[in-house]
Amino acid sequence: QSPYNYLLRTRIKSAGQLLCESDLSVSEIAYKVGFTDPRHFSTMFKRMCGVSPSVYRNSTRSLDLITKCLP
Repeated sequence: QSPYNYLLRTRIKSAGQLLCESDLSVSEIAYKVGFTDPRHFSTMFKRMCGVSPSVYRNSTRSLDLITKCLP
């Protein structure tokens, strides 16, 4: 795994936890985990997890989804 992929996975995993545990906006979470562009964050999150950050947050299966997309 490349350093970039490791960093990206770590950021997305942290974002998933924040989406579940906080009331921060998706943009605030994007900045908090190190993305400078919330749209790029949303694109990468969806690419890695299969759903957008807002769908992820609203899902009752959020913890299962993060486990599946980031083993």
